[in-house]
Amino acid sequence: CNSPWYCVTCTRNKRERMKASMANRKTRSESGYFRPINAERWWQQRSHSLVQVAIKRGFLPNLKTGEYACMDCGAVAVEYDHRDYGRPFDVDPVCRSCNKQRGTAIWPTAERFLFERVGTPQATERAA
Repeated sequence: CNSPWYCVTCTRNKRERMKASMANRKTRSESGYFRPINAERWWQQRSHSLVQVAIKRGFLPNLKTGEYACMDCGAVAVEYDHRDYGRPFDVDPVCRSCNKQRGTAIWPTAERFLFERVGTPQATERAA
């Protein structure tokens, strides 16, 4: 079919795909926490871009100068490593091989964003 805008079969298939997509979205959001399909990638890109902005503005040192040592082995650090993508500025300067050995950081989940309300017994215990 050369023009899917006018073809009846293509229009019907498109409608069915849209219905299936909406049904999938409803099942993902039933838990009360809507998690996009590429949520992990979004958190990772967000954290890395925030670190790049912090380097440009001078809040984090630039590792390309070769002045900083790796946190694990003491070699020249060339990268910043995240251990938790929910805390984008909590980074360690590491060399490339140590960064690969450390593996992927922790992904933020819905449970990490459940906070206690002021005045509840749990919050009062922690404040004391």
